[in-house]
Amino acid sequence: MKFTFKKQPRETGLAAVARPDVATEVKLEGKVVGIIEPAHRDDSDGRWRVRLMVEGAAANSPNCPWRWVTFKARFDEEPAARTWLQEKVAAITGEYSLHKSEHPI
Repeated sequence: MKFTFKKQPRETGLAAVARPDVATEVKLEGKVVGIIEPAHRDDSDGRWRVRLMVEGAAANSPNCPWRWVTFKARFDEEPAARTWLQEKVAAITGEYSLHKSEHPI
C-alpha cells in the first residue's frame, strides 16, 4: 500500500496572502484520506503539517463519521512530509482506520 499525492490549485486574491504555498491532498487507493498543509501566517513554527481523516466521530461532532488527526511531526518543506508519510504508511494504516473520501478537501 502506498500514498499518492495531488497538489491543490493555487489560491488567488487575498487568500493567497495568508497561504502563498499550495496544500497537497493525500490519497490512498485513489481516494482522499488527508492533506499536507503549508504553514499559515498565524502558525508560530512556520512549518508544514500532515492531517489525516480517521474513522470515528469527534467528541464535539457525534454526527460526523470521521475526525481529523494532526500529527506532531512538522516539516520545513512539502517533499519531506511526503517522504515521512511513505515511510510511515504501514504504521499509520495499522493504527488508524482512514476515512476515504471521493471528494477533494
